[in-house]
Amino acid sequence: MLDWCFKRRAVDLKKITMFVLDEADIMINTQGLSCQSIRIQRALPKGCQMLLFSATFKETVRAFAVQIVSNPIVIKLREEELTLSNIRQYFFVCRSREEKYQALCNIYGSITIGQAMIFCQVKRLIGDVRASGW
Repeated sequence: MLDWCFKRRAVDLKKITMFVLDEADIMINTQGLSCQSIRIQRALPKGCQMLLFSATFKETVRAFAVQIVSNPIVIKLREEELTLSNIRQYFFVCRSREEKYQALCNIYGSITIGQAMIFCQVKRLIGDVRASGW
């Protein structure tokens, strides 16, 4: 998939300002995915911010982080701190993409936030979210 994206120039990597690798421990333990992550990182602009998330921050994750991020800042939480009092988590059961999008709009319409991360499983939904100014 990565080769296809590079060959077809499906993604303009120069416009990427943040690279998020969720479940970094799984990504580096799955054959080929760590190599792909390194290839992506090398193609990103110099000032691109890298974020690696892992619930289990083993030595392999730390070593991988050092490979793709120079001087990484590591934030570790004790198990009892995994849900912080100043971080709000929301859960909604939605039956359709439209309901998911409406739930997102309702959340953002009712709270005041400085920053947020929205993870989308489907690329099409990211376009909808971005087109609406989020």
